[in-house]
Amino acid sequence: SGSSSIYISSQGDWALAIRDICRNLFTRAGQDPTMPHLVLVHAEVYDSQIFMNALRDAVSSITAQPGWVEGADMGPLGRPLNDDQWYMLTQLQRNESWLVQPAATEIGSLVWTPGVRLGVQPGSAFAQAAHNVPVIGLIRVESTEEAGRTQRKLSQERAAAIYSRDT
Repeated sequence: SGSSSIYISSQGDWALAIRDICRNLFTRAGQDPTMPHLVLVHAEVYDSQIFMNALRDAVSSITAQPGWVEGADMGPLGRPLNDDQWYMLTQLQRNESWLVQPAATEIGSLVWTPGVRLGVQPGSAFAQAAHNVPVIGLIRVESTEEAGRTQRKLSQERAAAIYSRDT
């Protein structure tokens, strides 16, 4: 099926990218199959504590509530989790870490807070397929060319968004 993705270049507008990630990628609790779940981030940006802090703060500020609660940024999952979804929400793969760890708002709840995985590798299970959970994975890339190769390898002709001021 492939995955669409986002690329943030070293010259990209970080604030705009973070805003769009939070506004769009967690739409429908991460269950919109057209939304990317991978963000390819240029090493200069990925290694920036300022960027990571801003992303952590923005994702952590998203309110996840039941659908009847007015003003919630994100509602519940559409159905109970399958095993793959549970794994993607609770377990990390080798060399991954959580920038923001997702959590169920109540035991047995379909309402989960969003999460951000760091250290995702292009060949990992998380990168290979959409899981329809409110988690995005960040892949560190050294160049725009590497981002393009990675996106083509993972996308199977799906779309990619690029945040860059490069001309």
